[in-house]
Amino acid sequence: QTYFTSSLTLTSSLNDTKEYYSSQNIILEEYKLIHASRIYELNYESLVYEPEAMIKSLISWLNFDWDTIYLSPHLNKRILRGYSCILPRYPMTTKYVGVWKKYQKMLSPITDSITESSNNIG
Repeated sequence: QTYFTSSLTLTSSLNDTKEYYSSQNIILEEYKLIHASRIYELNYESLVYEPEAMIKSLISWLNFDWDTIYLSPHLNKRILRGYSCILPRYPMTTKYVGVWKKYQKMLSPITDSITESSNNIG
């Protein structure tokens, strides 16, 4: 449990995290039913292993003209603000694929129920 002000309801409880994830997944599935043509799903692993194919697919879906600059977002010089403003300054990498597996044993009490509830949606 964190000790922030009451307006920040963050937690380190696995059960709370599971409930939050499940509720967000339900909302996303409802949005997909209503706005299917306006939601583009992109798999992170596919993006970092096949960036050109995945980015071309996204650009096509957006009806943008293709430009190879889309393959090098780390070269963009615009000012970035926010929590992860450093990450776009580096090329895409597969370095983080599977990092979650280090925590697989710790997460095992909730992963089965998350998978089960995800399969029951829709």
